[in-house]
Amino acid sequence: MSKIRVFESSDTKIINIEIFIVALISMWAIHTFAQIHMAISLVLGIVIGILTYIVFMTRIGFWIITILFSSLWAIIIGSFTYSATNEDPIWGIVIGIISFIASIGLHSLAKRYEENVSHVD
Repeated sequence: MSKIRVFESSDTKIINIEIFIVALISMWAIHTFAQIHMAISLVLGIVIGILTYIVFMTRIGFWIITILFSSLWAIIIGSFTYSATNEDPIWGIVIGIISFIASIGLHSLAKRYEENVSHVD
């Protein structure tokens, strides 16, 4: 039986955080809009989170999810920066672009880490 040796790495944290966010938002949306019991919504949210992770591990899914989440992070961080700088659009745009590029980089590092987990017998 082969074992997988996993080393702690902060590079993979971005995936974990985003999967957790997807699961929570899915759970909330299912409960709120479909009027499904919270326990069932919790299970469905976890399933959606797992499916998101599985899609993330494919080549096409990786780029779709990476661009989607990087865009969302850029919008959120750019908006906060815009508000914090007395509504200066230049700061919001520049910080949003930097956030997008940084997020793409973090996703790429996390993907490379996931692909290179060593197998130990």
